[in-house]
Amino acid sequence: MMDGPIFGKGRPVKLILLGRGYRILEIVESFPKRGTTTTVITNQKEIYDHLADRETARYFANPADVRLAEMGIAVNPEDVVVFSIDSAAELRGALDNFYRTQKLTAQSTVFS
Repeated sequence: MMDGPIFGKGRPVKLILLGRGYRILEIVESFPKRGTTTTVITNQKEIYDHLADRETARYFANPADVRLAEMGIAVNPEDVVVFSIDSAAELRGALDNFYRTQKLTAQSTVFS
């Protein structure tokens, strides 16, 4: 579990997860609950339904073509964005869409 100046001790961190698979659930569990606001965007019904009882914002949408701003989700420099997509072609499409449509205000690092 992460802890430090950003995670749980400074400004709240927004964790935005996009993708499919049970790794999403593992990632949600690996971040501290205090100081982290988590949003999951998936088009996998099992994952979407599994998160129903958690304090996690969830959206049923295709991670490859979602526009976060249209969903009311702003990405700030201190936020963490994680893509969990197995197919290299789908991941490339999702990353291209993300950088093309998100109008980022600062340099961002994206984990996949």
